[in-house]
Amino acid sequence: MNRIIYIILTIFSLHQLSFAQDISLNGTIWIDSDQNNLYNGEAGINDVKIYLINANSNEILDSTLTISADFNFPSSDSITIPPGSYYLQIAQEEFTIDGNLQGIYSCNGFNDANNGVDFDDNGLDGILIQTTHFTLDSGLVEHIDFCLIVPCDLENVFANESCSDITELDIICDLNTLGSFCASMPTVESSGNQPNPLCSNGGTPGNISWFAFVAYAGNYSINVLPSACDGSSNGLEGIQVGIYTDCTFTNAVFCHPDCSINPISIDSDLLNAGQTYYFFIDGCGGSVCSYAINIEGSPVPPNFNVDQLCIIDEGTTICEDSEFPTDKDLLFTFDNLELELDYTWAILALSGGPFEGNSSPITKESNIELSFNNVGVYSVCLTTISSLCISWSGSECRTVTIKNTVGLQTLESTEFKITPNPTIDFITIDGDLDISDATFVIYALSGDLILAGDINSSKKINVTDIPKGLYIIAVSENGGGIKKVGRFVKSE
Repeated sequence: MNRIIYIILTIFSLHQLSFAQDISLNGTIWIDSDQNNLYNGEAGINDVKIYLINANSNEILDSTLTISADFNFPSSDSITIPPGSYYLQIAQEEFTIDGNLQGIYSCNGFNDANNGVDFDDNGLDGILIQTTHFTLDSGLVEHIDFCLIVPCDLENVFANESCSDITELDIICDLNTLGSFCASMPTVESSGNQPNPLCSNGGTPGNISWFAFVAYAGNYSINVLPSACDGSSNGLEGIQVGIYTDCTFTNAVFCHPDCSINPISIDSDLLNAGQTYYFFIDGCGGSVCSYAINIEGSPVPPNFNVDQLCIIDEGTTICEDSEFPTDKDLLFTFDNLELELDYTWAILALSGGPFEGNSSPITKESNIELSFNNVGVYSVCLTTISSLCISWSGSECRTVTIKNTVGLQTLESTEFKITPNPTIDFITIDGDLDISDATFVIYALSGDLILAGDINSSKKINVTDIPKGLYIIAVSENGGGIKKVGRFVKSE
């Protein structure tokens, strides 16, 4: 089974009366996933470099990269394409190790690029994949196609023998590259780090192939289509397929341990956009199959939506600038970011200080725990999110004011529940409380007394008039000392 790839180029030569106008060229690199030799809107390959070359001087006039599988000439407004004789060439480095077209070859045969026929093969056979010469002239609309073939009887050059062999450079950033695979499985048993059993409900590793890819957003499915399976040691031909979140194999988002000679489909609903996953295809009992992978649906490259930075303090979530005492462990976090990437932070003392920790830490998760030992005002910001494949830069910040805890040192007692929390007007003390002679005192984190009074039978306290912020409330019963201490947030 072979997979055919066409690069389709439409050339427009625009003239008005007798005055030559700028010429623009555009085209698409696409994968013939249904192998009918016709373009049916299939997915293409991104970041492939194409040269436009002057046929008389053999000088490169312009180069461009495919974006969402499409490419355009000229690559910028500063470049003009005059009428003349040209040819197109795919950059040779695209076919080398780590190139976007590694393991892909030109189809046999070619057609003249000047023939004006759409969806034919204009790519010459050989080391350099290029067209014959074509002429850009007045009123001409010409179609130029490259036909490339992925030999499915060879082992996949992108595959790793074990999960732990995968390096950062092996991670497939463009999901459409994964969807272009057509190869044969290894013929020998794989060594190294393997899940055993393959899945929580069974399966034995054999001649396994591993890939790592970054999941896209959108609605799509990853389909693995086996064919020509042979050589099983136990009579069960076919493939086993699974996806893990990492190479510890503790969390499988999809795992199919049963031998299958039919297509196996993985729905994008199981994947978090932007997350790296570790994907295996294995032969049952050493069964050697050819396989094709295609992507059906509408995959969309991941795009970060960085929400507001919040603080979690002893279980209370605070999403506004606030005051805290010294030596508190504060967790700064984003609820909407759950990807394991590189998160770079910046901690700056706006006044007071200094901050005694690392002022530019990097975490693998979207949260960081900080403690401030010195009085001052500090800014905590997320500045970048990055990996080999995706990145974000900006400045999402939270300002905290750190004050001494004088006046609060004696408030060491049993905590109780306060509802609602946060509140805009009233708080209610929830729990056993003798209200016959109960009083309360509310402190700011600075130790300043904010409000005091008696507790009535409803156990409700009006805090409407105090400023927004984080407060401590201390309750005493029967005229005695402090018995209970709680914390609440005034949000407005």
